[in-house]
Amino acid sequence: MGHSSVLKMICTILCVVFVPMAWCGGYSYGDDRSTTAAPKVTVRKDHKGALEEATYKHKGTTIKAVVKAEKTKEGKRGLLVFTEGPDVFLTIQADIVRRPPEKGVLMRSSLTAKGRGVDYRMHMEVLATKPDQAAVTVSTGDVTKKGVFDFNTWTFKDKSKMPGFEDSLPAEIRAKLQPFDASFAADVTHYRTTSKHMFSAKLGVPPTMPDDVRPPLPSKTASRSWLGGLWDSVKGPLCRAGCWAAGAALATACTSASVGAGAAGCGMLGAATASLCSDSCPS
Repeated sequence: MGHSSVLKMICTILCVVFVPMAWCGGYSYGDDRSTTAAPKVTVRKDHKGALEEATYKHKGTTIKAVVKAEKTKEGKRGLLVFTEGPDVFLTIQADIVRRPPEKGVLMRSSLTAKGRGVDYRMHMEVLATKPDQAAVTVSTGDVTKKGVFDFNTWTFKDKSKMPGFEDSLPAEIRAKLQPFDASFAADVTHYRTTSKHMFSAKLGVPPTMPDDVRPPLPSKTASRSWLGGLWDSVKGPLCRAGCWAAGAALATACTSASVGAGAAGCGMLGAATASLCSDSCPS
């Protein structure tokens, strides 16, 4: 065996043993260990440039991600549905309620995911008595964890990591979602631009809010989040800013503990649902 052949064999062994398949220029999912070229993803966007559908083929089967919108009694709902051929293998649902019926609740949002081996639920609620933070509950299967999300620092107050959406997905589903990663990330960038940076899904980086939606501080020593004054007027800029804030907080909490196509899809759906909510605001 020649010197170059030996080096090639060693590099191949190191790549397979120590490096994720994607880093070696290949693609795999499920129990299939074969190395093939990364699939080409075809996307379709709406007239505003937002993602509507993304598809690719794996072994002759079409894997598809479709973004949908629904109107509910309480607000707007965004759906991200993944199919393999005719079968749905994962559905992510995001809800934003601008004016919850419960007394003293400023805003409520949630994100759930159901699929093959997937059971993820996140709930966020902002109270009128504490407008600068949201109580967050995340459940994965039978495990539930609670935390507090601070709107001023755009981080969790308890410094602990909430269960990440990406980590709740089985390896087979993560692999099926991976080709969509770049498409989802591009859509998050699109929404950040169209929202004029009122959307941020990055931990520690609060959204940029226009001056006309920042209420004055009640005193020099007390601080007040801009969210506290959003629903004082439910029209125009205040309403739209509230929608983007709700979707951004949802997306940030969902993606804070993990990275990957699942987390990117979660962040993208948070942005898409915020956009739906914003579009429904009265002038």
